[in-house]
Amino acid sequence: MVSEMKYVWLDVKCKIELDIIWGVYDTSGKLPTIIKLSELYAIGNTTSQKVLDSLYTDGIIDKAHGKGHYLKPNVKARLIEKHTALFTDSFNDAVQYGKRLGVNVDKLINCEVI
Repeated sequence: MVSEMKYVWLDVKCKIELDIIWGVYDTSGKLPTIIKLSELYAIGNTTSQKVLDSLYTDGIIDKAHGKGHYLKPNVKARLIEKHTALFTDSFNDAVQYGKRLGVNVDKLINCEVI
């Protein structure tokens, strides 16, 4: 249980990044407050703050003291590139694992019944 809870903030950060890509958050707009993020993702305020701090460190958002957190310009393209690379790496790992197990990878890639 502890290991599952250990990286909740990373899951929430990833969800927010994907929401940015999918247009849930206006790319020139303001992100929800810490309290609102806590409600949306059923996490504590400290975890919400950690998510926002990480997004800031990664250059995804800017902080405006007393006003909130705002998405940086052109961040959507950077996030698409990041998540495409993550998907590609994971997919390649899955293909290699399938090959080691003797799975017909061509059928798998073409979504045919194996």
